[in-house]
Amino acid sequence: MATQGQIESSLKFQLQNDAPERLAQAGENWVQPMMGFYYGNSPHSEISVDLAVRASMLRVLQAQGMNLPSNIWGGLTAMINTNTAVVNAIQIMMLASAHATSIG
Repeated sequence: MATQGQIESSLKFQLQNDAPERLAQAGENWVQPMMGFYYGNSPHSEISVDLAVRASMLRVLQAQGMNLPSNIWGGLTAMINTNTAVVNAIQIMMLASAHATSIG
């Protein structure tokens, strides 16, 4: 299972790549805004949030030689959207990581 620190670090890294101005604007409170603050709130923004969550999660899992079952990936992207606070997204990702299985 991934730690909160691992997931926070990975998601912050992703936000730094995807929305550096917004991350700087949020400052130390970067986990408080909704994901839509970073990715927008148009229908296409949901895709950006899904990609960011997947990339962040995969970065953590691959470092541990793990992956998630496909149904957990689907649930993860269904539960995190533009209206999800970053702090809640981190918690959901932590819970999903409990279902990780070894790649090898």
